[in-house]
Amino acid sequence: MEFDNIIDSIPIEPYYRDPQSDIVIYCSDCRDILKFIPDKSIDLVLTDPPYNVRLADWDRQFSEKELNTLLCLSKGAVAIFGDGSIKYIRYMLNLLPEAERIYIWHNPFTLTHSEDAFWQWQPIYVWGKRQLVGLKKDVLTYTCSDSIGRLHPAQKPEQLISQLILTGSMAGNLILDPFLGSGTTAYCAKKLGRKCIGIEIEEKYCEIAKQRLSQSVMRLGI
Repeated sequence: MEFDNIIDSIPIEPYYRDPQSDIVIYCSDCRDILKFIPDKSIDLVLTDPPYNVRLADWDRQFSEKELNTLLCLSKGAVAIFGDGSIKYIRYMLNLLPEAERIYIWHNPFTLTHSEDAFWQWQPIYVWGKRQLVGLKKDVLTYTCSDSIGRLHPAQKPEQLISQLILTGSMAGNLILDPFLGSGTTAYCAKKLGRKCIGIEIEEKYCEIAKQRLSQSVMRLGI
């Protein structure tokens, strides 16, 4: 299904549509948008959902229903960042035991902590019939500072997101990020010549994502 047809089928006005590429941002609860996206119309779902740390009233654990929705929408891989605590890992694996693979994002200069652990890594769970083609390593090391240059508390490095996009999609493919945050997925998608639907519930982060996309981006043509 064509990008324009998908957008036309969503009865909610986009917060921002990039004039130079097929990139669109919705300021909404993702559940209000996903129900209008046709099944098997997305080439790659790449997202970093809430971890139930109660930083906002909408922050709650990612549910089996939501995961199944993303699996239905995607005809490729579904790659989801998660929390590094044992409790959360068990929770995610229990959602769908047939998760095809778990990759590790290693961030050597950041120490993340919870009530029971300290760690410098996060799991990336991958579901779907097609894994991230060409991703040879299980451990992906990219640095992301705790504070300098951070636009969102859970922001991921552009190099990491770009690698996941390159190995999970081809030029012109459509990427979905239902928890867009400050827009890194959309920004990297634009840079790499992909289409993207991003959904973010907080307007302040939608505005940040809009500003990032409005900047001049050198297309890599990969």
